[in-house]
Amino acid sequence: MNLWRKLIVGTAILAVTGFSVAVQGQGYINGSINFFGGATMNGSLATATAFTSFFGPFSGEAGVLPGAQGNYASIPIYAPVTFSPFSFNPPDSNFPLWTINVGSTTYDFQATTVQVQLQNSSFLNIQGTGIASITGFTDTPGTWTITDTGGGAAMFTFGASTSVAGVPEPSAFAMMLSFATVVWGASRVGARSSKG
Repeated sequence: MNLWRKLIVGTAILAVTGFSVAVQGQGYINGSINFFGGATMNGSLATATAFTSFFGPFSGEAGVLPGAQGNYASIPIYAPVTFSPFSFNPPDSNFPLWTINVGSTTYDFQATTVQVQLQNSSFLNIQGTGIASITGFTDTPGTWTITDTGGGAAMFTFGASTSVAGVPEPSAFAMMLSFATVVWGASRVGARSSKG
């Protein structure tokens, strides 16, 4: 019995060490960020099916609005952001939505889904999901939205936002569950050996 207790306690220590290694680093991304600029589409707001380009006042690119939060708070206000053209009808999937480079850090967002929420002659609202990435952080699921209003011909004012709330991966949860099982097993063996 004593050998089993040592083996289980040794396994529990190993599990704790493995878990602490798994969560080292900067972890998951949390925060939100908003953008502004202009967009060109392949038709009027009511008939367009794709964004053909995005532009803004900074080196021809859109910019970051004040009020970024969480892991995005250190991005300078009005920093240029590069948006990728994409189709929303039929919807593209798995494409780079936006990218920001600040020094050696890259912030980007890969869109995985696109849904048109509202489209008429004066307003377009598109939403979707995707994966946020920041240099040194764990890729994290998030949501995004783009709205377009007014403008003439096929050029419109656009605003966009991204929101990310860090969540543990299934593998981290499985490791925590395994650790809990080992601890429970160790306590059961300890209880049995003290009775016998």
